[in-house]
Amino acid sequence: MAILGAALTVAALLLIGGGTARLIRAPRRVGPLPACALAQAGYVLLGVGLSLRFRDPIGASGGLLHLVTAAAGLGLLYLAPRERYSRLYLLAAVASLVGLPPLGGFISKLLIYRAALAGGPIGLVVAALAVGASLASLPPLWSRLEEEPARQMADEGAPRSSLLPALLAIVLLVLGLWPELALGPLRPLAAALTR
Repeated sequence: MAILGAALTVAALLLIGGGTARLIRAPRRVGPLPACALAQAGYVLLGVGLSLRFRDPIGASGGLLHLVTAAAGLGLLYLAPRERYSRLYLLAAVASLVGLPPLGGFISKLLIYRAALAGGPIGLVVAALAVGASLASLPPLWSRLEEEPARQMADEGAPRSSLLPALLAIVLLVLGLWPELALGPLRPLAAALTR
């Protein structure tokens, strides 16, 4: 299991790095969603890989929680430019995907980083690379997304209001403030992954 965990960790770092590099270098006509999704999948894989490598379910718990928070954040990223409160929704999506408190992405990445740090010096390097990629993605992600609402309004007219983006933003906030709501049911699955 340790070899599989190490291989998954390397693959995860490649996904995170590739997604971040694509986000930084992507042409304007290609939205940030595909690159961001690639990097977020890397974080999920990183949590599971670290758990398998170091036999500690905390990384898998973080990875599985990140699956939930990344899905909500990416969904919000997709829907936000079409909505009336797009700036607020974009702020929630970007902050959670980058891992800023008090949103769910912060908690999931914190658990993944904690699992990495339990691995000693190699884990410290893994955590540093993952944190660096998260921080590097913030400026290009925000600048691209800031342009999106204006472009969308020019294409489609006035923004609309719907319940789904508001619910996704609330999910990100609730999981940041009360992560046990999701971690409770995810812990048995995380423990099963590390057996």
